[in-house]
Amino acid sequence: MTDKNKQSGRVTIKDLARDLGLSVSTISRAVQANSNIADDSRALVLKHAAKRGYKANPFARSLVGKKNKMVGAFVSRISSPFYSEVVSKLSEQLSKNDMALILVAGDHFNEIRDGLDMLLAYEPIALVVISSYASVDSIAEALIPHDKVVYFNRPPKRKGSLGVLYDNVVAGERIAQYLVELGHRQLAYLSSGLDSYTDQQREKGFTDYCVSHGIPPPHIIKASDFTYEAGVASAKQVAAALTKIDAIFCATDMMGIGLLDGMRYDYGIEVPEQLSIIGCDDIAMCSWRSHSLTTLRLPRETIINETVRLIESIAEDQRPEARLIRVPPGEIISRESTAPK
Repeated sequence: MTDKNKQSGRVTIKDLARDLGLSVSTISRAVQANSNIADDSRALVLKHAAKRGYKANPFARSLVGKKNKMVGAFVSRISSPFYSEVVSKLSEQLSKNDMALILVAGDHFNEIRDGLDMLLAYEPIALVVISSYASVDSIAEALIPHDKVVYFNRPPKRKGSLGVLYDNVVAGERIAQYLVELGHRQLAYLSSGLDSYTDQQREKGFTDYCVSHGIPPPHIIKASDFTYEAGVASAKQVAAALTKIDAIFCATDMMGIGLLDGMRYDYGIEVPEQLSIIGCDDIAMCSWRSHSLTTLRLPRETIINETVRLIESIAEDQRPEARLIRVPPGEIISRESTAPK
């Protein structure tokens, strides 16, 4: 119960679920007049709800009444500029198609489980998973049919689910080609250090291009996350290996911006004179004059449109021709963080 609820004394569905040892979705169905639930279960919940003085939230009830127009989304790392841009554009596009987005965010198992349980009580058309956490898959698909789950920027873990993703192998290849054409031969890849499909695919494409073109395999440096702070911290490793590196590809733009600041301000390294740095995604911050980070643009509109198309097919009970859609990356946006060797 939140502090606000404690102060107001309001009893929530989550409180009833905790009291009775039931799921939030079960409680939600029990307090809805026309929902599908066993009579004895409904009676148990309603009796306890009356005892606790539970009053239904009219806003939540109105959402349930519009369940056929609702789409759920779970997002990890909501603070990521890339993810926040994706969510904003997805919400905008769904609105144009007369659908509303309900968002749940979390990083820990209990947050994920409770958040999804609450969201799915409204019986959305589909659930979009914008997360690299494997734990989300088992939770989501235990609560909603797997053929109503759409995975964003990674393939489905389970046969029958849907997925839309950028071709991250091609993204890695294009970035390697760009750096090689600038004359760089001592390349490095800054990984998040996490078990991330996107990260692994970008590293694979980058490495494969080097090997197939007679370039020494890139030096792999592992950070601790995809964040700006992880990029700054990784500057120590990069600075120590600078005699073996003349250009580095960072798994995400935020890591690239962090590394850029770390090299300049913590180690006095001139970028791009001593080291070229490139990211991937083309978030808005890359174009800021204080950063001016070279990056590979990923076409947001295209992948969002494909995601909405899959959601529409779910809503219409149609099986899409392709259950896994790969979107090719866009062009390299050259800025002031890279230069010819």
